[in-house]
Amino acid sequence: MVTLTQALRAGLSRDQVRQLCRSGRWQRLLRGWYIPDAEPSESTLRRARVRAAVVGLGPGAFAVLDTALDLHGIAGLRRFTSRCRLTGPVPSALSHRGWSCTR
Repeated sequence: MVTLTQALRAGLSRDQVRQLCRSGRWQRLLRGWYIPDAEPSESTLRRARVRAAVVGLGPGAFAVLDTALDLHGIAGLRRFTSRCRLTGPVPSALSHRGWSCTR
């Protein structure tokens, strides 16, 4: 994953990041979060989206339940849902963010 902040610090402009996304070389995960891979697998995209959501929620946030199992590649899960199950120090803030593990 690459954040917009990281890309800007590395010398890219916002226009260059947009162009990388338009060309398909990067994919937007969430606002300000990108994956620099032209054809990532669906499981790679899902794990990257979960990680971006966890990092975006700040210190103390983490994936729980089936989302955590999927994130760590633990076998035997039922087919995952698009819902991310996350928790952190202020659970009420999590419900207002609208995070989704799929587009």
